[in-house]
Amino acid sequence: MAQSLDNKMEKIDIGGTPSNILGKTKPTIAQSMNYSNRNMALILDPFNLARIERFLPLGDQYKIKQIKFSVEVPEGNIDLSSEAVSAPNPENIRTKLLNAKSKVIGKIIGNYGWRILDKQELERRYNQLTEEIPQLSSESPNLRHFMNSLVERFNPDLQIILLEDLFSKNQDKVYQLMEKFKIPARAICPDCNTFQNTILGDNLSCCNISGDRIIKSGKFIPEEGFFPVLTYLSGYKTFTPERREYIQRAQKILEEFGIKDDNVAVEYKIPKEQLTAVEDFLLKDLLKNDN
Repeated sequence: MAQSLDNKMEKIDIGGTPSNILGKTKPTIAQSMNYSNRNMALILDPFNLARIERFLPLGDQYKIKQIKFSVEVPEGNIDLSSEAVSAPNPENIRTKLLNAKSKVIGKIIGNYGWRILDKQELERRYNQLTEEIPQLSSESPNLRHFMNSLVERFNPDLQIILLEDLFSKNQDKVYQLMEKFKIPARAICPDCNTFQNTILGDNLSCCNISGDRIIKSGKFIPEEGFFPVLTYLSGYKTFTPERREYIQRAQKILEEFGIKDDNVAVEYKIPKEQLTAVEDFLLKDLLKNDN
């Protein structure tokens, strides 16, 4: 039996953008590698409106693969932060979930048939989502809050950390890294709420915001391999599929920084089958021989 990591200090970041988190089963994969819940954190990235529609993944096997949440993009400005726009309309969400119900439930029953212990419970759980998800939207002040609340809804036992909270508490690590490297990043301007390409430490040209103010806010996403390095220095290893190019770049950066005896990330093999957050919720403990 593999050694449990309960008592180890190593912690992993199984987060990302909400839609990506909801479409994968990183917690289950990590648990199979003997990481406990207290060794994991869902670090949630800020995101812009480049995808005009955010979505709740249902799974590739369904005719309706995802529930799309449409939002209005002011003046078509896709660089706006998701905190600058309202959450989706709750009634629109409820209608879309109800319209997808027969296809989702029918596909699950078709796939698992006699293995389903309680079909009424399966339907009850889906009905529960048709009430809870619109409610989350009605309680959310903006799109990002709503998407993050979905992550929390489907991962109630995991620690959730906003990326900006992690980085703002580790400003010293940012400045240490800046002493050796120029760090490209996408930063959120606190005045116009847009994502801006920058080098950490430089002022933002859009509203002449100081680089130090951006670092203090923590609202930036390092690029070109620096993201895993900075999260590593902040206490979390990136949990990622094997042989990703950006992880290879990050490992080289970490070694150039002077840390040569550790890995910047924990890598895993992608399972042949992965349940989405919705599928996991609907099927949990409902299948015969389901461990």
